Amino acid sequence: MAPNIKVPANFGVEHINSPVHGNLLLKLRDGQEIKTNSMIMSYNSPVIDKLTTNLFQSTLEMDDFTKPAVDCFVEALYSGEVDKLEKDIFEDVNKMAHVFDVSWLTKRCLQFYKAEVLKFENNSYKEMLFACEIASRVHYNLNDSRYVSCFVKNVT
Repeated sequence: MAPNIKVPANFGVEHINSPVHGNLLLKLRDGQEIKTNSMIMSYNSPVIDKLTTNLFQSTLEMDDFTKPAVDCFVEALYSGEVDKLEKDIFEDVNKMAHVFDVSWLTKRCLQFYKAEVLKFENNSYKEMLFACEIASRVHYNLNDSRYVSCFVKNVT
């Protein structure tokens, strides 16, 4: 089990893909790979901690997610910030945060949803539909009803 380190914390994004510290390989679509440090990832994620410590995993298949989303997720775990989070990768990053049980990142994703996705700049049908679809998928796939509640509260 990873030591009790207060996260989020800045571990330094310059260490991503480090040949020395990169002992956990994330395999992406099209054969792309990102080398990460299992301890940094484990500090943030009890799921990754169990996969690496108890099951001795040194590779994680991340081919369900886009490279920009995985980059954002990894950089968030390394830096403690979500600077690269954008609407087009939001769902993937939020799903990774839930799947890997990164509690501080799931909270930041909800804040992003409230501040950015529910900010209907043009009050267009497309913006509202996008926000509704996200809320619906998060509720259905991740069993998290907070997004539906936020959506309903925002449009009523």
